[in-house]
Amino acid sequence: MRNFQSDHEFYILRSEKDGLKCEYMLQRGFSEGVAHSRIYHSHSVFEIFFVVSGLVRLFIQEHDVTLLPGDILIIPPNCVHFVFADTSSLKRSFRFLFSAAEENCAAGSLFSEFSSFFSSIKDYYIVNAPDIYHSYIEPAIRNFHNGLPDDTVEPLLLLALTHIARQNHVNKTDGTKNWSDSHSIIIIEEFLNSNYHAPLKLCDIAALLHLSCRQTERVIKKLFHTTFCGLVTQKRLTIAKYMLKETDIPIYKISEMVGFSNQSYFFRKFRASEHDTPNNYRRTKKAVR
Repeated sequence: MRNFQSDHEFYILRSEKDGLKCEYMLQRGFSEGVAHSRIYHSHSVFEIFFVVSGLVRLFIQEHDVTLLPGDILIIPPNCVHFVFADTSSLKRSFRFLFSAAEENCAAGSLFSEFSSFFSSIKDYYIVNAPDIYHSYIEPAIRNFHNGLPDDTVEPLLLLALTHIARQNHVNKTDGTKNWSDSHSIIIIEEFLNSNYHAPLKLCDIAALLHLSCRQTERVIKKLFHTTFCGLVTQKRLTIAKYMLKETDIPIYKISEMVGFSNQSYFFRKFRASEHDTPNNYRRTKKAVR
């Protein structure tokens, strides 16, 4: 049995097959099936949920989604969501990313199949397929929980994703995230998702990564193509935009809730990002709903 020291710790598996590289990020909940209540958050990788029993409710972007037993939910990168806790329900989930194993992957390769389907998902995708859970995920969980070798777990996860992609193929291709340092991505994103509302310092993440501040800034630049300050601002603005669209919370309060030091600074950063004011953004988004 694999031991997790905290709820935020991840175990990472990797596979490579037919032009496709995959990384699977498994948290404690993968084997325990606990649905935690979380603040609004997002990830730079895909997340997939399998509902085993009961009802699971989420807010995804502007959508209120209820999942039934047998449902599979795929949430694409950078999609703001919130999972409601319910002790009567059981779900399993993991995160994943994929990339091409070689520079030029032939049409019909596993990578092209993954890219055509998963990269076409914009807000979320739901399919009811309990057979996928029972055939692949359930034995993967059993092997993972019992501490069996990784090669008894990752092939089953790949089969589950392949089955989903082939059964629900969408003929559309988009860019995918580059093969990267998943440990660093997870640590940085978990930290931001839990702390974006508070004053943040680069040294806080540096301590988690066991790197110097200068090294940490380089890692963030490599993985997210922005600076630490830019990444924090992106996260806060992403959550703020969601709250402007979906709630009637006063703008000054949203500014405080997402961590901006004052409202004028929030307005300045919002206008620089969206070329609009928070007030007009809210009016426009609510008008089209």
